[in-house]
Amino acid sequence: MIRPKLLVAIDVNTGKLKADSLDKTLLETNLLAAREIARQIRLRDLAGLIVIDFIDMDNPSHRTKLEQEFNKHLEVDKARETVTKLSEFCLMELTRQRQRPSLSRALFRTCPTCEGRGVLQSIPTVVLAFMRRVRKAMAQDNVVNVEATVHPEVAAMLLNEKRREMSKLEDYHNCGMSIITDSEVGREDIRVVAYLENEEKLVIE
Repeated sequence: MIRPKLLVAIDVNTGKLKADSLDKTLLETNLLAAREIARQIRLRDLAGLIVIDFIDMDNPSHRTKLEQEFNKHLEVDKARETVTKLSEFCLMELTRQRQRPSLSRALFRTCPTCEGRGVLQSIPTVVLAFMRRVRKAMAQDNVVNVEATVHPEVAAMLLNEKRREMSKLEDYHNCGMSIITDSEVGREDIRVVAYLENEEKLVIE
């Protein structure tokens, strides 16, 4: 089932097209609109819920002909579509699944730092998470050194405000600690590796 995420409304009016009778004028206008709407839906790769307000027609055979004409021109479209019959007021609803990536997805990519959330954790919050992970690393058996890679802003706060606390952890666990700064690392990205006596290393999540 297609779940539409947006709405496109299309209104058809008589314009300047004229035929022998009013009924024929309405039918010809609606048929012309149906062909062009089906083409534009495909060319523009419209997606979601599309509501088409055709000109009201009372003649049942004209309404059937309009439905058939519209569906015929939709057959060349490879997208998944669901089309309703004309309503009492000559409204037709169509749901369609996009075939190509949206323009925004084609032109932009998700921010690797905030992962599309639009917000970042504060440096103190990241530092707290870092300290928890370091304690977890040092609590492993036979750990001789812990190596951490962080963003320069995080490293600055660690070295300026957490140096004494880190020294206590090193003394308590008899374990060394190295902090590596990398400007390519996201502010929230913390990489901690524990090195064991047997030269094995553990990545601490």
